[in-house]
Amino acid sequence: MIYLDVPFAQKDQAKSLGARWDGAAKKWYIPDHLEAEKDNFALWLPNVAPVTPDTANATMSMDFSTHLSGIESQQTEKPKTSLSQYLSMVQQAIQFNVLPNQWIVAELSNLQRRGGHLYLELSENSESGHTLASCRGMIWASNVMSIEQKFSQVTAQALQSGQKLLLNVSASFHPQYGFSLQVNDIDPSFTLGEIEKVLAAIRDDLKKRGLWQQNKQQVLAKDFYCVAVIAPDSAAGLGDFQAEADRLAEAGICQFDYFTATFQGDKVLPTFEKAFKQLMPKISQYQALIIIRGGGAKLDLHQLNKLEIAEQICQCTIPVLTGIGHERDNTILDEVAHTRFDTPSKVIGFIESSILQITSAAKQNWQMIQRISQEAVLQQKHQISQRQQFIQQTARQFVLQQKQKIESYQQNIIPFVMHQLQRERLKIDASIQQVQSQANRTFALEKNKLENYQKQLQTLAAQGLRTEKERIESFMRLVLSSGKETQLSRGFAIVRQAEQTMTHAKGLDSKQPLQIEMQDAFVTATEFTIQEKEK
Repeated sequence: MIYLDVPFAQKDQAKSLGARWDGAAKKWYIPDHLEAEKDNFALWLPNVAPVTPDTANATMSMDFSTHLSGIESQQTEKPKTSLSQYLSMVQQAIQFNVLPNQWIVAELSNLQRRGGHLYLELSENSESGHTLASCRGMIWASNVMSIEQKFSQVTAQALQSGQKLLLNVSASFHPQYGFSLQVNDIDPSFTLGEIEKVLAAIRDDLKKRGLWQQNKQQVLAKDFYCVAVIAPDSAAGLGDFQAEADRLAEAGICQFDYFTATFQGDKVLPTFEKAFKQLMPKISQYQALIIIRGGGAKLDLHQLNKLEIAEQICQCTIPVLTGIGHERDNTILDEVAHTRFDTPSKVIGFIESSILQITSAAKQNWQMIQRISQEAVLQQKHQISQRQQFIQQTARQFVLQQKQKIESYQQNIIPFVMHQLQRERLKIDASIQQVQSQANRTFALEKNKLENYQKQLQTLAAQGLRTEKERIESFMRLVLSSGKETQLSRGFAIVRQAEQTMTHAKGLDSKQPLQIEMQDAFVTATEFTIQEKEK
């Protein structure tokens, strides 16, 4: 059985010639009945075909093949070549047959630093994830700094596992250390293109599934009283955020629940998934989810560009606010989130500003109620004063009119009496007494009427004052007892379902949980029954 080195892109060609696949060895091979025709597979025979069509190298390859044939002819004799000699010939074969400074594409599986040098593990994998090829590589210490600086300046990230690279290499074989590739240069534009391809693929996937704008369509609350936060443990940005958040929490204004996730390295995805798993069962009690980092290296940003994390943010049922910590550079998380902020400090600043605005509005409304109440009281007092003045003025006018009538009566009686005095002297006394008696009765009657009018007016005024006072006191009691906290302190509760306040059982959905707000806690009822009142 002769094994072949068949690249993935040429497997169909080898298969059409009769090559077979060995699943255990994960290699293609020439079946026994086709070994006589192995020249058909010369392209993939190990250490036979040159890697370039260059004439000079082809000639050297033929010379080396002749040398190998000589070795094969000697295998019938007793071995006389030592391992070091044999490996030295392999070393010379590689030096003579493989051109230096070749550009290859490979994936960086691992890297280590030793003695200033950078040692790489390079591989090529099929679409199904099988390893097609792998080897060691290294960058000499004299080139490490220049290659890494150029790479980071273009891609905005450091060399790390999982990257797909375009490398300029020279093949190297040492009898003692084996085969490796000496990396002369790395083309960062290729890797940058691969990064952009990944981001573009994520964007296209989310847009095709209708998820891209989904979180941006969530309604951002005007007031915040409970917020979830995903952040790396002990991050500098988290400290700045908590300095302000703790102040709000201690004042009882807004509660912050923290969930830990790693923002760099190979644990980014599992730790984010764990944080979302812990968060989702109680997502309805939060007004927003905040994702912050802050203080991390700019080169680590691209490690957050994961489809799974972006998908979780898109499908989140509350607005997501990001404060990753860089003003100019976005991650896919910033793109799909409801609102992006430059830093964690700006996120908590927005929360504080929103709370301050709603508090200021509530204060202004209360002041307006006080002002309206005071104006109403003053207006009623003014109306009562006007009514009192009207009653007093009317009473004085009425008394004056009656007095004038009496005086008129007196003025009419005196001339008559004087005239009668001359004619009927004897009747003067009787007439005077009669007139006086009549006048006294009339005066008393009018006086009684005036007193009755005055009492009626005073009674009406007192009743009016009492009625207006009771209306004002009732209005003030209504104003002072209409607040949410007052109602909760009296034993009332607020029932919500799907973030809506429910006032009737008719609109309740027994499949969704109820959120019951009491004076000192929020209660979630996942199971409940509805029993209508008897009419």
